[in-house]
Amino acid sequence: MNFKELKGQTEAHIHDILHLHRSKSPFWEFYSKIRTQHQEYFRQAKKKDLNSNQFQHIHTNFVNSVNNIVQQTDLGQVFVSLNDYIKLLQNSSANSPLIESSSKRLVAELEEIWGKLNELMRKPNSFPLIIEILERFESIDTHIIYFKHCYQFLEETGNILNENLEPSEGYDVIDIGFSIEIQSLTDLNTILQSIIKIYAEACFLFGVSESDFPLTIAKIESGSLWTRLFGENRAVDFVIWFLKGGIRFLHRSFTNDGKLKSIPSSIELLDQELELHQKLKELMPEERYQEVVAENAAILAKSCVILSKNTQNLLQRETKLRIGSEVIAIEFPVHQKYLEAAARQLPEGSDTKSSEIERNPK
Repeated sequence: MNFKELKGQTEAHIHDILHLHRSKSPFWEFYSKIRTQHQEYFRQAKKKDLNSNQFQHIHTNFVNSVNNIVQQTDLGQVFVSLNDYIKLLQNSSANSPLIESSSKRLVAELEEIWGKLNELMRKPNSFPLIIEILERFESIDTHIIYFKHCYQFLEETGNILNENLEPSEGYDVIDIGFSIEIQSLTDLNTILQSIIKIYAEACFLFGVSESDFPLTIAKIESGSLWTRLFGENRAVDFVIWFLKGGIRFLHRSFTNDGKLKSIPSSIELLDQELELHQKLKELMPEERYQEVVAENAAILAKSCVILSKNTQNLLQRETKLRIGSEVIAIEFPVHQKYLEAAARQLPEGSDTKSSEIERNPK
C-alpha cells in the first residue's frame, strides 16, 4: 500500500469516527450530558472557602444530577448506538494500520463503559462507579484528540507530497528504502527522528545552518517504508556514507561472529571500520577540518557517539536497506537469525536514552 492509499483509507475511517463522535446519537448525547455535569461539579468544588456542608451539598447535587440523567435516558438506545460505534472502531483497527492500536484501546474503554453502565443501573447512587465512568469518558477525549492530530498529520504530509518538490541549489537527495514494515505513526516518527538527528549532527560537523538548509520531506511511501528527503549536499553525502557504513558493519559482524554488535562510536574504531578522517577531509574545507577534527577531538568524539547511536537505532532491525540505487542486504542463510537476534535484545551499548544521544535535546 502506498502513502496515497494509506492516507485515503485512514482519513475515511477517522472521518467516520469523528462524525459519529459529533453526532446526536443516544450514546454521545448521554456522554455530553454527563461530561457537562462533571465540569459543573469541578467548577463548584474549586470555589474558595467552602465548608464541609457546602462541599457535601455540591457533591450530593452532582450524584443526583447524574442519577437523574441515567433515569431519564433510554439506556437500551444508548447501548445500541454504543455497539454501533464499537463495530466501526473494530473495522477501522482491522483496515487502517496507522490507527489500529488507538482504535483497539478505545474499543476496550467503550466496552468498560458498557459494563459500568450496566452496573450503575443496579447501583444508581454509587459515587465511585460514577467516577469510574467519568474516567473512561476522559480517556475517550484523549483518543479523539489523537484521531484529530492523526488526520491533521496526514493532511499536512499529503500537501507536502503533492508539491512534487525537487532539490534546489545547494541541496541533495537522500533516498532510503527500509525492509521492516511500518504499521503505525509511532514507527514512522521513530525512523524520521533518527534520520533528523543524524542529519543535524552532520550539519553541525560541517558548520551548516539547519535553518538555512532544513531536512525536507519530498516523498514517503508506507508499508515497507521508502522515503525521499532533501538536505544540504555535503551533509547529505556524509549521512548516506555513514548509513551505508553502519549497515555494512552490522551485517558483516553478525555474519562473522553470529552476534548483533553496536556500531563503533569512538573516533579510533570508526577510523578503523569506515575511514572516518578520510571522509571528513574529503568533504570539509581545510579550515573547518582543522577546527573540528584536528584541533578539537572532543567535538568530533561527541559527534561520533551521536551518529553511531542514532544509526544503530535506525538500522539494527534492517536485513536489507536500499540507499539510492544501491541495495545492501545480509546474506540469506543468516537472514532469519539476524531478525531473531534484533527482536530478542538491543545490542550492547545501544540502550542510551534518546535524550542522551542528540546534541541539543528538547
